Amino acid sequence: MSEGFDLSGATVEGVRMGVGNHICWIRDFEYKDNSKGSKQLVVQLVSVDNNGETKDYIQIGNKNATAKEIAMRRLKSLLTHAGHVNPDHPGKPSDLIAWAKQGVKVGIRMEIGDDWVNNKGETKRGSAQLMGFGAYFDPGKAPAASEGSTANQPAPKQDLDDEIPF
Repeated sequence: MSEGFDLSGATVEGVRMGVGNHICWIRDFEYKDNSKGSKQLVVQLVSVDNNGETKDYIQIGNKNATAKEIAMRRLKSLLTHAGHVNPDHPGKPSDLIAWAKQGVKVGIRMEIGDDWVNNKGETKRGSAQLMGFGAYFDPGKAPAASEGSTANQPAPKQDLDDEIPF
């Protein structure tokens, strides 16, 4: 007799989280070169309720001083909201990896990205992505929106080209 598989704790790979707030495990940090030759910290985030996953690419080795400052603020925000004991001096990338392996949660905000044009000239709708500013929050202080929720979604565009009778 064989036992069945128990996949209840597994996430579905390749499924992106939808728009809204989510509570996530920080699954991993990876410190590597980006396509432009500077260092980036790749943060892998997985929804605690198995609604998907996403990554944040923090360009901490950017040669542009302003871009590097923005990246450092983003990293500090992540560490602060995830409860790191010393977000001012978090240590080396290997220290962050070891910290994440302890089971660290953080809240994230996803928004719809910009529309884009494919190689056939067709305009495609942007997909859900981490917010550019204010992406992270303390998971104990803000409720997560359920998958498909309208929380934190932009208001629908209104057709304002109707005639105004005077």
